[in-house]
Amino acid sequence: MIKSSPASELKSLTKKATKSSSSPKDWRKAIGLLKDTPLAREADDLGHQYRSEQSKP
Repeated sequence: MIKSSPASELKSLTKKATKSSSSPKDWRKAIGLLKDTPLAREADDLGHQYRSEQSKP
């Protein structure tokens, strides 16, 4: 199995959350709606992985 990059996983997860969410599509209004859910934790972990890869020389 080929593992995709954190950036592509984050993009996919973002699309999935946007499609399945009945929350507003404006991200500024959606902040805090997914505080402590498995989806939010996964997105947070992928974001951390992505940022750490970007900061490597």
